[in-house]
Amino acid sequence: MAVKPILFSIAMSSLVVGCGEKSVDSFCKSHAQEHQLHQGDITLVNIDYSEQGQIVAKIKVAKDHAQYQSLATMADIIEVKAVKACTNASVDITEQGMFYQARYSLDCGLDNKLNKVSVLVLDNFTTIDEVEVAISTPSSSKHFVLSRQCDSPIFNL
Repeated sequence: MAVKPILFSIAMSSLVVGCGEKSVDSFCKSHAQEHQLHQGDITLVNIDYSEQGQIVAKIKVAKDHAQYQSLATMADIIEVKAVKACTNASVDITEQGMFYQARYSLDCGLDNKLNKVSVLVLDNFTTIDEVEVAISTPSSSKHFVLSRQCDSPIFNL
């Protein structure tokens, strides 16, 4: 007789876990259409890479998600991997109402090949759940959302 309640408990646990995964998966698939409803409230990252080898990254983050000093370290926002090290890193942080805006500049040089640029905001700011990212280079541009609830970026915004 004790076996039935245990089996029922296991079955209910499986259903709850299964539903949880479906709702996350559903969120990730449908969020592109719903993103505009809260777009003004989330963290934004814009990264521009010029033909001259200059990288300018800008972040807009609500003050309740980051402290001024936490934005001073570019490595907490983006990571740039290139064949040769980039130089002349600079940071400029301003306050604008309820937000901080930070601007990071790097000179990677004309003949330096970028291998990867990573956005590390979700890794280093635990109160941020979602980041909208725009990356532009001379040859292409990408626009997507990174969310803690999704394993991969959300495109087609």
